[in-house]
Amino acid sequence: MSGPLYEQRLLKYHLGESFATVKVIPLDSGNCTEWWVSHNSEKNLRVVGNFLIPILGYTVAEAEQRCGHIAQGVVEFAVWSGNGVSGVPGSSDEGRRAHCLSHLMEHYETLERSGVSGAVEKTCALYLLALGFNINNPAALIAQAEGLSSVKTVHERLAYGRKLGLLNSPGKGKRR
Repeated sequence: MSGPLYEQRLLKYHLGESFATVKVIPLDSGNCTEWWVSHNSEKNLRVVGNFLIPILGYTVAEAEQRCGHIAQGVVEFAVWSGNGVSGVPGSSDEGRRAHCLSHLMEHYETLERSGVSGAVEKTCALYLLALGFNINNPAALIAQAEGLSSVKTVHERLAYGRKLGLLNSPGKGKRR
């Protein structure tokens, strides 16, 4: 795979049922970090935090090391607050898609442990998570995370999930 989406370096932190991805953004006066935190609690898979946090340090390596020191606190705060948003504009759609794909892939593997075992249920849970990243065409990323060769399969599962009441109404592929 090639392209900017796959070239972005994301730090990843696993803390219990929570997962965080972090991108270090070098600035003239240090570094800024973009954090995305998701959590799976009792079959409720969702984004619980999106933060931009400045990290002082002269190099990206120092910033990455400092992220490791604060990761537990950031994740715990995000889970505690339930829906933390920094209020500062985040990354581009491409950047959010890179974060989203990491979270989808991570949680796809853990859904069965939380009692979500059917293909339709998993796809619907991943779709609801993807909506939290406010990206275009989440079905394409879900197909990739689930190892499907066709996005049509994801669309069919989502339609069936709506009939079962797992999803409220037809989506437009992007949340605003």
